[in-house]
Amino acid sequence: MASKFCRHICPRNCYNTCGLVSLVEDRRITGLYGDPAHGYSRGHLCRFGYRYLDLFYHPERVIYPLRQVPRGSGNWRRISWDEAYELIAGKMLVE
Repeated sequence: MASKFCRHICPRNCYNTCGLVSLVEDRRITGLYGDPAHGYSRGHLCRFGYRYLDLFYHPERVIYPLRQVPRGSGNWRRISWDEAYELIAGKMLVE
């Protein structure tokens, strides 16, 4: 089993951008720790950082695009990536 440590910055978009160290074994993150070499967080993580691994591998995590149909109904339908990109691009075009 190949394992390695990788250094990252937390993607939670808070002001701290805490340093992370992840343990990767067989292409799967198995541990997540604060990076002691990070200049601000110095090895500490907030509650979001510590829970990030649980969120990343949660069985109900959305891993493909969904569209609410009809809008406002709370009902979601899986769509293709191409359809999702077309919807997004169509909303970005300026008339």
